[in-house]
Amino acid sequence: MKISVIGLGKLGLPFAFFLASHGNKILCYDKNKKILDSIEKKRSPFVEPYLEKYIKKYRKNVEIYERLDDLINKTNVTFLVLPTPSQKDGSFSNQYILNVLKKIGKCLKNKRNKKHLINITSTLSPYSCEKIFIPFLENII
Repeated sequence: MKISVIGLGKLGLPFAFFLASHGNKILCYDKNKKILDSIEKKRSPFVEPYLEKYIKKYRKNVEIYERLDDLINKTNVTFLVLPTPSQKDGSFSNQYILNVLKKIGKCLKNKRNKKHLINITSTLSPYSCEKIFIPFLENII
């Protein structure tokens, strides 16, 4: 299985290196260059117990990509670990997920006849996948 992780924040980065620690080759993307630079230097961009140890030990199993289409074309499972900040009404913002799904959808259009599993690991409101994300992605593909 070829796995990608999009979103290397405080949850996504440890998750990517956890997967890498089990011998998986993990392809990663994040738009935050500071995080990517830290990984290249085998440093943790934030305080998280044992993360720097994992980065140093398993960096060889993690590839960083600057283009989503390259990452999607080379994998068949993608984990989205993106921010979903709370809104004033208590619901979660889907803005970051929808922005990335729009880009992924365009990539999947060109990846005909190949299955691709998208796992949204972010915090969501109930039924968001069924009522928002799946129809949104189907409209693009």
